Formats: sequence, structure tokens, C-alpha cells
Amino acid sequence: MEVYSMKMAIRYTVLACLFVWMVLISPAGNAEGRMTLPAGLQVIETEAFYGTQLFDKVVIPEGTTEIHSRAFVGCSLTEVMLPSTLTYIADDAFDIGTDMVISVPADCYAYDRCVELGLIEAADVEETPATWFTYTISDGKVTITGFDSSSGLTKVVVPGRIEGLPVTAIGSNVFSNYAGLADLILPQGLESIGAEAFSNCDGLTTIVIPNTVTFIGDTAFSGCDNLTKVTTPFAWSLSLYPSNSDFPFENCA
Repeated sequence: MEVYSMKMAIRYTVLACLFVWMVLISPAGNAEGRMTLPAGLQVIETEAFYGTQLFDKVVIPEGTTEIHSRAFVGCSLTEVMLPSTLTYIADDAFDIGTDMVISVPADCYAYDRCVELGLIEAADVEETPATWFTYTISDGKVTITGFDSSSGLTKVVVPGRIEGLPVTAIGSNVFSNYAGLADLILPQGLESIGAEAFSNCDGLTTIVIPNTVTFIGDTAFSGCDNLTKVTTPFAWSLSLYPSNSDFPFENCA
């Protein structure tokens, strides 16, 4: 406990010094609420700026490689500029679902990661044509009910809109037993994933569930033997599934 307290004291002392540098010394200081972090910064640690209300725009310098858990959660940020050198961004590094604008170079890890987390929308990702899907329309919303596995596609980008209407649901068994599926991108705005929708998709290794999803059906991803990483919405909870229900990720790696 004593060692832990000492580490925490050192950490907060360093953070305090960093704030003094930024506010009093840095020429970029707090001009118009903008903060430019110092060159040479490599890692932004857990909760480094948690709850900070001192600035609303932040520039993270080239050379920074990691942003850890809750680093900028609870801040008054409206704009963040990320460097191309980032190799790690924690799932909960930023508040997702706010009006914050993220600027990041394309063709780098940071860009792909921000797309995965729903912080930005991909500008250059080609959606899978709607002709490969079957779907129904009700109350101005689209539910995908089937996928033509004869397409041979290994990457599927589920469209955010079909016939000009939002895709809000993927029905039961839509991709079930499609072993060729290796890369899957689900759209922001998706609200529910049906039972066994992706069961036994052995090619899947990672999946990012959009933060708009509020329901995942029983055994939706069961039997995905190579699925090792799942990023779920903050609102998603095991409490959504009563004890007599089957866990959505049953029998996954």
C-alpha cells in the first residue's frame, strides 16, 4: 500500500508540473482554450486529465504512442488533434457519444482505432452493397434478415442506410456458420443484434460493437472459436441477460 501511495504521489506531482508548464510557460498555453501538450511526450497515463475543465481543445504531439484508460473522460473537450505515431488507444480513453471533433491523419493506427471506437466516421470505407443482403422495412427502419454467403466476401461492411433508411437491427442467424467472414464493420446507429447472428463465424478474431447498440441476443457470437477481443458499448452490461439466458459470447476463445 505504501509503494502504491508513493507511485500515485509521484504521478500526480508530475501531472501538476505538466499543468504548470502548459498554463504558464507554453506559448500555446491556453490561447482560446487550446492546449498543446509538450514535445517528447510518449505516454498519456490512466486518468491523466480525468475531469479537467481547463481547456476545450487539445493537441497531442507527434511522438506520443499511447493514450490509456479514461485519460480524457469527463473533460470539457470539443476538439482533439491526434498524432500519426499512436499505437494504442484505450477503449474508454475519451467520452464517446459527445460532440467532440477528432482530427487524425488517415492511413494510421489512430485513424482506424477511432473509427472502431465510433469517435469518427470512416471516409474511405466502402460499404458492402445492399444487394448481398435481404432485409425488411418497418416504421422507417431497416432490419437485415439475411446475407448471401455465396458472395465469398471475407470483409463485410454493414451499410448504415439502405434505401435511404437507417439500418437499426441485424436479425437472428444472419451470418451464422459463415466461416469465411474475417473482417466485420458494424454501422453507428445499429441498435440490436439478434440471437446467433454471428454464431460459428470462425474467421472473426475481433469485433467492435457500436456504442448505439443496446441489445445483443442470446449466443449472438457463440462458437466463434478465434474471437479473442470484443469492444462493447459502455451501456452494455451482463445484467441485461437473466440467468436462464445464453450468454452472447458463449464458447468463444
